[in-house]
Amino acid sequence: MPPIYYKYRPINYHTEQLLRNQEIYFSFGHEYNDPFDSKVRIDASASIEEVLATLEKTPIPEDIKLSLRKKIENNEISPEQYSFTAYEVAKTTIMSSCFSSERSNVLMWSHYADSHKGICIGLANVSNEEYPAIKFDLGNIPGDPPTLENGVFPAFKVKYDRDEIIVFKPYQDDISTFMDAHTNKAKFWKYEKEHRILLAYKKYKTKVLRFDRRFFRELYLGARISVPDKTRVLEIVEDEYLKKNIPVRVFQTKISTQKFKLDIEEINMNSAF
Repeated sequence: MPPIYYKYRPINYHTEQLLRNQEIYFSFGHEYNDPFDSKVRIDASASIEEVLATLEKTPIPEDIKLSLRKKIENNEISPEQYSFTAYEVAKTTIMSSCFSSERSNVLMWSHYADSHKGICIGLANVSNEEYPAIKFDLGNIPGDPPTLENGVFPAFKVKYDRDEIIVFKPYQDDISTFMDAHTNKAKFWKYEKEHRILLAYKKYKTKVLRFDRRFFRELYLGARISVPDKTRVLEIVEDEYLKKNIPVRVFQTKISTQKFKLDIEEINMNSAF
């Protein structure tokens, strides 16, 4: 059986949308809790010709572009000054959504699932290729998606082996630098064992994709989930998946009484209500 990739969530409106409508949210790097997430170092060294060439490719109104062109040509704006604008445009080209290869990481439950009061979902890897992948239902999403095929998006493994922030040369590099940045994190995040799915915002104009419900494999309930939340989540799984012949397995996590770990017990959904 191929590996499954896990997403930890608190119980809130977005989580209910995830369960009912299979909605996965994507974020820009600056929206994450890590101040270094997807961060780049700007190397603004460039000739006037390189600066003007970058300006021509920058998606801003023509009147502003004309004004900037004149100021650059008259040395009223330096490459360093203009590089900030180029960076602000470039950093919003790529978004990502985060998954883990672990289902019972105590720190992940504490940080991302409301101190064990939330849930964790497991989606199947649908790829036999080099990169694992998760299948989405693209529906009416515009553009030509950079998928493996048929809505299958690769889940890139985050690298924790670099000690420095990636360099971005706004007059030479393209958005692939920001793709690298989204999968480059400091060593102290290594415990997350993270994989990320990348999405080009400029192309799709959306922060939400719907995963293919057929590949929803597992649901884990937090050890401190409330009775009302547990009941509501189980009802959604019953209505949206089990009754539609999608065999989602449901598990309850529990705080171990012997070790610093979580115990996991499968729930018999036939007797859950």
